[in-house]
Amino acid sequence: MNSVDELQSHGIGQTDIKKLKSAGWYYVQDLFSQPRRALVSIKGISDTTADKLQAAARKLLGLDAASLGADFRTGFDIESEQSKEIKLKTGVSDVDELLCGGLRPGLITQVRRV
Repeated sequence: MNSVDELQSHGIGQTDIKKLKSAGWYYVQDLFSQPRRALVSIKGISDTTADKLQAAARKLLGLDAASLGADFRTGFDIESEQSKEIKLKTGVSDVDELLCGGLRPGLITQVRRV
């Protein structure tokens, strides 16, 4: 768990950190997992400050866009890649349909009767 004190190294002022602590927010993970309106409900935290706090928390936890970089792929990218994969037909059209076109090479596929 990362202490909210670590946010100071990401441009968050000591005053805002004290406000978080007085409201019972001690960990960076709490900032990331709560909606912005929960932060805004803390006396002295504005919408802009809440956005900055959450951006700093994401950066500190390595969850910002720059940290994700080339590893991040959208669902459309993955679907496009999967549609180009070679599928091995089973010879049974109903089974091939259930397997979205057939068996994928390199994967273990278990089929059982229920």
